[in-house]
Amino acid sequence: MITGMRISFDEELRGRAVIDGTGRAIGEVDGLLIDGQTWRVEAFRVRLRREAAEQLGATHRVFQAATIEIPVALVHAAGDAVILNVPTSALRELKPAAEVSASV
Repeated sequence: MITGMRISFDEELRGRAVIDGTGRAIGEVDGLLIDGQTWRVEAFRVRLRREAAEQLGATHRVFQAATIEIPVALVHAAGDAVILNVPTSALRELKPAAEVSASV
C-alpha cells in the first residue's frame, strides 16, 4: 500500500481565476491535488501572476510562471473563480509547487 500518494487532476477548474481575500486576482488554477486514498481534494495548484509571485518571493522564469499549492482550508469558495479567505501576504509560508512535488 502506498501512503502519501497524491494525484494531480486539472480538467474541471483549470484556467479559472484565483482571487485573494481582498478581492485581488493573484493567478489561475493550474491543477488540483487529490489524495489517492481518500479521493479528497487537498490543494489547488495555482499559477501566479507576476505581481503576486514577486510579493510572495516565489521564483518565476521568463517563460514559466511561479506556482504554489494552496490548501483547500484557505479556499472560501470555488465556482467561476476560486476565492481565498486570506490575503496574498498570508500565502508567504506556502512552498512553491515544484518544491512540494520534489519532496513527496
